[in-house]
Amino acid sequence: MKFELMNESIDEMYEGIVLGYTLAPLAGIKLSWYSEITKIEAKKYFIDQQLKGPFKIWHHQHHFRETDSGTEVTDLVHYELPLGFIGKLFHPLFVERRVKDMFEYRYQKARELFGSRD
Repeated sequence: MKFELMNESIDEMYEGIVLGYTLAPLAGIKLSWYSEITKIEAKKYFIDQQLKGPFKIWHHQHHFRETDSGTEVTDLVHYELPLGFIGKLFHPLFVERRVKDMFEYRYQKARELFGSRD
């Protein structure tokens, strides 16, 4: 989806920071997405919520748990598409796969950057 961070380098995240992204989910059409970090507990979790973007609602919790083999990351995502029943029609056709691909990409990138103990 060509997801790119618009912010300059970010030294640290904090509650209230707004992150801007550009993405191209369909046919190279660029969209802007702004999310706010609404809650952080260091080394445990943080929550981002869409302020403006392609979803009617996007609420994403990132949870971290230390294990014997490293850090386990769990995502909880709640989202809703705009346009009522039309959005619901588009979900299985376009959106569901794109959301899954976004998290699969992040999973693969984390393995590439930090390795795996599987």
